[in-house]
Amino acid sequence: MQKSRIYLWDNLRFALILLVVVGHFISQYLSSPSFKGLWLFIYSFHMPLFVFISGCFHKNTNVASKVVSYVAIGAIYKIIVFLTREFIDQSPKFELFSEGGAPWYMFAMAAFILLTYLLRDLNLKYILVIWLIVACFAGYDPKVSQFLSLSRIIVFYPFYLLGVLSNKEKLLGYAKNKWLKSAGIAVVVGWLVLCVVFGTKLWPLNDLFAGENPFNDRFYDMGALWRLLCFALSAVLCYAFVCAAPTRKIPLVSAIGTRTLQIYFWHRPLLYVLYKHEIPVLLCATAGGKAIYLLLAVAVTLVLAFKLFSFPTAQIIKYAQSQKIQDESLSK
Repeated sequence: MQKSRIYLWDNLRFALILLVVVGHFISQYLSSPSFKGLWLFIYSFHMPLFVFISGCFHKNTNVASKVVSYVAIGAIYKIIVFLTREFIDQSPKFELFSEGGAPWYMFAMAAFILLTYLLRDLNLKYILVIWLIVACFAGYDPKVSQFLSLSRIIVFYPFYLLGVLSNKEKLLGYAKNKWLKSAGIAVVVGWLVLCVVFGTKLWPLNDLFAGENPFNDRFYDMGALWRLLCFALSAVLCYAFVCAAPTRKIPLVSAIGTRTLQIYFWHRPLLYVLYKHEIPVLLCATAGGKAIYLLLAVAVTLVLAFKLFSFPTAQIIKYAQSQKIQDESLSK
């Protein structure tokens, strides 16, 4: 019998891709205290949770096809973002082996899948501990930054391993437990309130949550400890968000949750087009305009979920799978 679809994961993916779009929309307007607090809330857990969920569904099959797919999507995404920024006269600098923008996630996913496959015969619990230590100290090396998205690969891989080691059935049970759901909602809402109210004071943590750059002067002396604390906070928020998420099918929401890749691929170029016409500048000039701007981010998420925008991500994945790349080639 065909297994019934578990909508918890689709609902989570919808929420996370919406947060991705909102986070990128407001990233240029962080002088606003409300946007600053919202950005800090989003970045404290949204990418760790995306990575965690991907780890939950990791399988050591068709590894080469998956890696090739993500690298190809990332490379094409990188080119499209560059051309779009040229279109809006941002004079971007194209760096082939360095990535600090949205395409980094594609390259990181390829690395996570490949790393997990190569480490498949080892005890991943030990690997998680060792990698966590490495991630905590990586910030002391200034060369570990945007080159090959190395910093983010190192910093976020523990969340992928956590997903691999987690039991999806137990996580679903947590989400169905009314007490854990209430606790999860309380944790998520409580952290959101803290970020909005004390966003300016908590703002220095943003570099640690982003995982993109080495430690700055503020955190250098105790950087490893601060990163470990941020890991712990992000992990708690990830599990809280899973518990808080609805488990039933939600019209539109659950369907969009199956199309997050295409939304991720196209939202950045579309945002740059909005920059070209100065729409964000006009809307963010007033409090009411900021609210409309957030609604615009929601609208963009919904529009990009149409199948029309599945190009080229769906075609790349389909083509890579059709080539039947053999996993054995990775071990040669």
